[in-house]
Amino acid sequence: MLYVSAATGFRLPSFNSRPLQPTQVAQIPGDEILSYEFGTKTDLFDRKLRVNADVFYTDYKTRPAGVSGQEYLLGPNGQPVTGTQVTIPLPSGGPNATSCRTLSAAEISGGTQGFQCIGRTYYVNTPGKVKGVEAEVEARPFERFSISGSLGYSKFSSADLDARTVNKRLVGIPDWTGNIGMQYEVPTPVLRGGITPRLDWFYQGSIVHSAVSTTYNQPGYGVFNARVTYDNDDHDISLSLGATNLTNKGYWRNFFIYQELGYPNVEAQPAPPREWFLTLRKKF
Repeated sequence: MLYVSAATGFRLPSFNSRPLQPTQVAQIPGDEILSYEFGTKTDLFDRKLRVNADVFYTDYKTRPAGVSGQEYLLGPNGQPVTGTQVTIPLPSGGPNATSCRTLSAAEISGGTQGFQCIGRTYYVNTPGKVKGVEAEVEARPFERFSISGSLGYSKFSSADLDARTVNKRLVGIPDWTGNIGMQYEVPTPVLRGGITPRLDWFYQGSIVHSAVSTTYNQPGYGVFNARVTYDNDDHDISLSLGATNLTNKGYWRNFFIYQELGYPNVEAQPAPPREWFLTLRKKF
């Protein structure tokens, strides 16, 4: 089967849900897109091979993005609180966006007035285009053996994104993703059932965690999971022993970079190490 589709979509405007002071209460524009897709779904060789694939193109007419910055902390009277910082322009956040820097000792001794700053996110429109491909394959080349996998690639391009960011990529989204898994069922009449070993590999391409710094860029990585399952035919019971992150691969799930908001720290979530599991299942 071949298919072609075209669709429009939108997301309603929202608001900044984490304002730190009244000046940060603001509406965020919505999304508006136009997307196209061309694909195929096939069953081949007496259904021993299944291939689903497509290419897609999405045109974002509007797409709001957050840019981390800073502004003056306001006191109860609505005036900036005195301190040791001053605002500087933040071009990536728009014409009125600012960040802050700390005054030098010479500036302070010379009488330059300083203030306190707090973090703020500025929302800007970054329209762009997404191009990509996806493919899923499932094969049973011979009895009791199966192999399946998928591969995906997408690329977001935007003149506004290139002008506003260092990495020129969307934060937290890999270009490439993929996985492959295989298993083989071994009949074991003496055990009244069968034993099925399975091995899976998952791949995620490189990810950037900051729009303005390459310090926390993460290269691509692959993770293996393994499982051995015993199925008992007489009692409809299965017992599985397995492990996730079999090779104990070290990588980060995400970063939250407070430094871009003017704070000194960075938070990160490491991926779990190798973990073992034992699962017992009964069908009724």
